[in-house]
Amino acid sequence: MTKIKKYTALLLIAMTLITATPYKASAAGCVPRFNPIYNVDWSMFVREFRFLGICACGAPVPRVGFRIRYAEPISLIETTQKPFFFPTFNLNIGLLSGLYKVGNQQGESGSTINTHYVWYPIFWVLDILSSVLCMQVDPPTSIDFGYMSELDPPTWTYDELSHLLQPEKLLYANPIAQVACLADCAASTFQVPLNPLYWCAGCWGGSIFPQTGNIQENKKNDVIGSLLIATRLLDKLHTSFLLWATSISEAIAGEGVPASICNPVPFPRLIKSQYWLQPACPVTRFGFKIGTIPVPIDVFAKAPGFEDFVHVLWRKRECCLL
Repeated sequence: MTKIKKYTALLLIAMTLITATPYKASAAGCVPRFNPIYNVDWSMFVREFRFLGICACGAPVPRVGFRIRYAEPISLIETTQKPFFFPTFNLNIGLLSGLYKVGNQQGESGSTINTHYVWYPIFWVLDILSSVLCMQVDPPTSIDFGYMSELDPPTWTYDELSHLLQPEKLLYANPIAQVACLADCAASTFQVPLNPLYWCAGCWGGSIFPQTGNIQENKKNDVIGSLLIATRLLDKLHTSFLLWATSISEAIAGEGVPASICNPVPFPRLIKSQYWLQPACPVTRFGFKIGTIPVPIDVFAKAPGFEDFVHVLWRKRECCLL
C-alpha cells in the first residue's frame, strides 16, 4: 500500500509538471524578483523522466526497486557586472562595492564578472521526490548562498593565484588542448558534451580553466560570457565537493565516476553531461547542455540594456525508486 501511495504521488507530480511551460520571454528581467513558477521550465522534468530497469539499494538487506532518471532544478546561478547585486531578488547591497572591480564588456581587457550560487527553496517538490522515494541525501531546501565571488576576491579575480592553487590545470593551457575543444563544441551542439574533455566549454569559447571571473574571449558577448562563468563556477563547486555525482558517466581524466544510484557521491571534476543551464532572467528560455552553439542562445536569451543574468541549474539524477 505504501508503494502504491508513492507511485500515485509521483504520477500526480508528473501530470502537474507536464502542463507547465516557460513563461513568455520578457525584457523586464527579475523585477521585482525571480518568479519560481513562471521563470522555470518545469516541462524539463517530464521530458527527461525515464524508467531504466530494476535496482537494489539499502543495507544490510537490499531493497529492490525501479531505477529512474529525471532532471531536477537544484539552484540558481547569477552573473552580474555589479558587486553585491543579486538579480534574482533585484537586491543591491553593494555598500562596499567601491572596493571591488566592476565588470564591463568594453575595451581590450575583457571583463571581470561576479557570480553567486543560490540554493532556492521552491524546488522542495523534487527534493521530496528524491529523499522520500529514492531515499537519498539532498542539498539544502532553504534559501542559502553556496558561493559568492565577492567573498573570494583573491582566487576569483586573479588568474595567477588560481593557477598557483591548482597548478595541474596549467597542462591544458596549450594549443593542442584547446584545439581538442573543437570536438567538444561539435558534440555539445547535439546536446552530448564530451566529459573526457573536461577542460573545454564547448562552443562557448575559451577554457573552463582558470576558475576565475575574467572573460577575455567573450568580451563582446555578455550572454555567452555569463554561461562560461556559470560553467567555471560548476567546476569550482565540484572541486570543492559542494556538487556531487548523481548520474552515470564515462571516465573523466582517467578517473571513473563512482556509482551514485543509491546515493550521490563526491567527485572532484565537472560532469558536463549531468547539467543543463536554463536562462531565467532577463528572459526565460528552455534549458540546454553546457557548450551549445552560441547563435540561438545569444539571439533568444538577451534583452537590450541588461548585463546581469540568472540561470536555473538543472541536474540529471539517476536513483533507485524504492
